[in-house]
Amino acid sequence: MILTSTGAVLTNAHVVNNASNVTVRVVATGQTFPANIVSSDTTADVAVIQLLGASGLQTVHVADSNTVKVNDVVTGVGNALGLGGTPHSATGLVQELGKQISEVDDTGAIHVASGMIQMSAPIVPGYSGGPLYNANGLVVGMDSAGNSSTPAQSYAIPIDAALTVANQQAGGSGASQATPPPVAPGTTTPPVATGTTPPGGAGQTNAANPPALAGTTSGGTEWTTGSGAN
Repeated sequence: MILTSTGAVLTNAHVVNNASNVTVRVVATGQTFPANIVSSDTTADVAVIQLLGASGLQTVHVADSNTVKVNDVVTGVGNALGLGGTPHSATGLVQELGKQISEVDDTGAIHVASGMIQMSAPIVPGYSGGPLYNANGLVVGMDSAGNSSTPAQSYAIPIDAALTVANQQAGGSGASQATPPPVAPGTTTPPVATGTTPPGGAGQTNAANPPALAGTTSGGTEWTTGSGAN
């Protein structure tokens, strides 16, 4: 998700950790940029990367994730299975808030995450770092993990929490002063298109190009499994 017009991007830490290089394609324009990892918090699973040479980019529009309620309709958008091309969307209902889960990355390492949004949207590997939209087309979360249960269960970091971590990272000694995330948690801005979803809001389909979506085409590991924990 693009935070600044000059290319600060919010993503999951597990998407870029251990990456020798990161390349990002801006969905709306098709432009591809090399990127540097500005900061990464593996505990919170939040990272900020900086596109090199970017300018004039459209930025993400967010809502206050504290307004999310159980049974709200939400839509996750991402690069399903890492195949590239047109982003995909997955729509479902919010099932639980403040969820604690155990996540397993593709190295077999287990991570515990708390405060997550649990939803029925069928998120698959490749969605990580992508936006979770509410029914008004505003970002309320960052897609982070899913599992293969039936019915589907997937998980997102509330956008307020992700931006809070990103802002803390930007203020730290290891963060670039040129790329502080400018989006305040809880800020509501005009809606953006979330793409086309199937009738009834279920399943997965090709999405229209959200203007502030950036797809990481090379990077680190992918968290492919999420399991609920009380």
